[in-house]
Amino acid sequence: MFVKLLLLTFALWPLLAGAHDAGLSSATVYVSPSEILVQATYAPADLGALQGSSYADLASRSMELRVQGSVIKATSVEVREDGTDNVEFFLRFPRSSGEAVLRSPLMSSLPYGHRQVITVRNLAGEPLLTELLNAERDTISLSSVTSEGSIPLTRPRSLLPRGTTAAGVVALAIGAIWVIRRRLTGAREGAIVVNS
Repeated sequence: MFVKLLLLTFALWPLLAGAHDAGLSSATVYVSPSEILVQATYAPADLGALQGSSYADLASRSMELRVQGSVIKATSVEVREDGTDNVEFFLRFPRSSGEAVLRSPLMSSLPYGHRQVITVRNLAGEPLLTELLNAERDTISLSSVTSEGSIPLTRPRSLLPRGTTAAGVVALAIGAIWVIRRRLTGAREGAIVVNS
């Protein structure tokens, strides 16, 4: 188990460092009640291997969403270049009910051995699913996270007042203990003792 965790850490290290090494890309999929947003990040060196294609063309072909077998067209596609380190593609798809599958069509065209880490998150940013794609396996099923009622789209409301810190929680706990002890002491003082 430790060895697998160590290998996964090394595989994901470029993502944690902020820049993407050639051969590894990432995509974060955000699921909301009305749409699915995909943010895919690539190293320019990997995209450079796809000669003759502009970033705008690659962005529109980078992700494919199918629901019940039908291709859903992206409502918007955007490209952002982060200096020389990263190129980001943002695609928005309308959300509809049914069996959903996300495909990364560029995987087979990228340099040999390329991998892509896909993380599906809800609007609160909580990870719901993480998969590693490659040229042989370029799809991820979203059905388990897009079916109605299967995921919380917001964090559960806290019972504590907004902005309560750890010190505030400790103070509340001490105050509750003090009130309980006072009541117990008062009950003992006011109790009538009957000698038999």
